[in-house]
Amino acid sequence: MFPDQLTEESIPNIPSLLKANGYRTGLIGKLHVNPESAFPFDSRWNDPDFISFTNRNMQKISQVAETFITISDAPFFLMVSYSDAHLPFHRQQSGLPENPYQAADVETLPFVGIDTHRLRTQTADYYSCISRLDSGIGLLLDRLQHSGKADKTIVIFTTDHGAQFSRGKTAIYEGGLKIPFILRGPTIGSEGLIREELVSLVDILPTVMDVAGIDRPDSVEGQSLIPLIQESSAGWREYLFAEWCSAHPPIYFPQRSVRDKKFKVILNLLQD
Repeated sequence: MFPDQLTEESIPNIPSLLKANGYRTGLIGKLHVNPESAFPFDSRWNDPDFISFTNRNMQKISQVAETFITISDAPFFLMVSYSDAHLPFHRQQSGLPENPYQAADVETLPFVGIDTHRLRTQTADYYSCISRLDSGIGLLLDRLQHSGKADKTIVIFTTDHGAQFSRGKTAIYEGGLKIPFILRGPTIGSEGLIREELVSLVDILPTVMDVAGIDRPDSVEGQSLIPLIQESSAGWREYLFAEWCSAHPPIYFPQRSVRDKKFKVILNLLQD
């Protein structure tokens, strides 16, 4: 249950729970949640010359990550918040990608519903951002491997919303909600396993607590993914719910949705 006096700092999250159990906690890049005081990271690095919407230097990011990983033998939690693939879609940064995509190489994303040269150019730059992000993840994993800690580190790759195009980010259509989620860990097994169950980002915290062997508070939502990874026959959720309200007043357009594996209902509260 939640405490009687509810504050932002009293709501459990990954860095607070892991830190209380002896983990070093680090953040590279932005923290997209307020207040920052509720997320007690031991180390924060967000140099705008290297990791920002303006500058994206994957080599420097991986170097800073390696320093945090190797500076102590204590167990660690490191969150790396890359700026790709966020607007502005930089075609090339710090030499990456080596061969950027061109408009003639791509088609617009299917859910956008429009195909113009301008949108193909924007889509090409978006794919270049994805390519640079892919290189950055590779550099990070190389540094982790070089540290000698890869065989005892869990890696989770995900994002907070879909592509930043119409009917993607800031909408509850599938283009905005269906996001990448990849989990790798030495104690997890099932390499290459793909599951079709309905999972959510709220499942990350209970999964991390499960793997770390740490009791999680009753107030924590979500379900550990370990039974799915172990191909257990344990029951799983039938429905996923989502909501959108606004990022700032000019785009206030509240939406709600519920879906199962086959159907989805969307409620637009201000449809007119």
